Amino acid sequence: MDQAPDHPAEKKMIDIVWIVPRVPWPPRCGASVANCALIQAVAKLGYRIHLVCFTERATDVQMLGATLELQTDLPVHKVSLFRWPFFLRHRWLRMAVMLIGELVSPHLPLSVRPFASECCQKFLREMIDQNPQALFLWDGLHPMAAVSTGKELNQKKPLRAQKHIYRAHNIESALWEGYARQAFFPLNLFIQRQVVRMRKFEGHCLRSVDAIACVNESDHLWLNTTIAPRPVSDVVPISVDAPLSLKNNRSGRLTRLKTTDANNRALSLLWLGGLDWWPNRQGIHWFMETIWSELLKQNKQFTLTLVGKKTEQLKFSNQPNVTAHGHASSLTDIFASTDAMIVPILSGSGIRVKALQALAHGVPCLGTRFGLSGIPQKGVWFCDDVQDWIETLLALTAEQCVQKGLAGFEMISREFSQKNASAKMQRLISRLDFETHEKSDNAGLAHQLL
Repeated sequence: MDQAPDHPAEKKMIDIVWIVPRVPWPPRCGASVANCALIQAVAKLGYRIHLVCFTERATDVQMLGATLELQTDLPVHKVSLFRWPFFLRHRWLRMAVMLIGELVSPHLPLSVRPFASECCQKFLREMIDQNPQALFLWDGLHPMAAVSTGKELNQKKPLRAQKHIYRAHNIESALWEGYARQAFFPLNLFIQRQVVRMRKFEGHCLRSVDAIACVNESDHLWLNTTIAPRPVSDVVPISVDAPLSLKNNRSGRLTRLKTTDANNRALSLLWLGGLDWWPNRQGIHWFMETIWSELLKQNKQFTLTLVGKKTEQLKFSNQPNVTAHGHASSLTDIFASTDAMIVPILSGSGIRVKALQALAHGVPCLGTRFGLSGIPQKGVWFCDDVQDWIETLLALTAEQCVQKGLAGFEMISREFSQKNASAKMQRLISRLDFETHEKSDNAGLAHQLL
């Protein structure tokens, strides 16, 4: 489905074909929040954005047809939507097709195989052919499987003559490594094979693009030490604009501080995440089984709210002092009644958007160094082991949470704003243009010398 409404801004610099593996609007998870925020930031620079996304739902086709509403929240010039064919539309059918693909394309990791299907390859290759002057931004690794060439992943560049930027939300092979460490025999052997394939596929894609926009410094460092030859790369942070009035968002916590003994009251904690992402599921199970029960033994006033898709189905959702909220369309009221958010992430990569969202509302975070990687320390407490978690939670007061949350809010306003993200993306695009022209000039000079 293509829809191209009139766009009010004509200060076009270049067209950007923005490819995301799912429909990013309305934002339902951390990945889609990050997708939408960067699209909004880049659109403000004057670029015309052609959004390309994939879905299995007919409702998405209808929703994306509401172009006036879409332009208000996600300012794109054009939308192209690929609806998966029937045999890739349902979870179990998709899984069966991916397992069969083990025999047909053993060089590809399991999770990217749907994008390597013939119908998807045709769709994306036509998109590339139809936009010869555009800049392509791959907002996620998996769709790049549609433009890989040959039966083996090698040094050959699979993309066409246009410029291509990869938006790296995480290191995909690191996610698979986390799965392999947690799996039991013999499943861990199968997953370890996927790790090897994903590492090779990821390296192939990274060497194929012209530039990489990482979400944090640790991922940027990894790219610069493991990928050769290295493309242009830089850190383009996820933008989570802080609310206009922190006072309003903190009103619930400030009111409670005036009516209770803040130094003796146990904290109201929040866990936020989708259980369809393995590190989230692993982290909350670990927290509940090793920390929560021990915490309640020492202070029965602690409360924990679980927010996210299918949290009401967790086995411990009915435990004392635990409330399972399920999916929440708005987090403002939830953050207003929260003292601190927990981020017990033990594996994965990238940066936790939910931690940025909490800090943007003045809510501080407690988490592992792994879970809060890429987030400055001003608004967080690091808990390295079980004892650290328990001692920190028992020692904290609501007043300390408010003060820490204020420091986090100020940091988010400064370092993770849309203005900062768009400026860094503009700098990356400018570097790409400069280095491309420089290579062209050098090639011309070499030809003259010969």
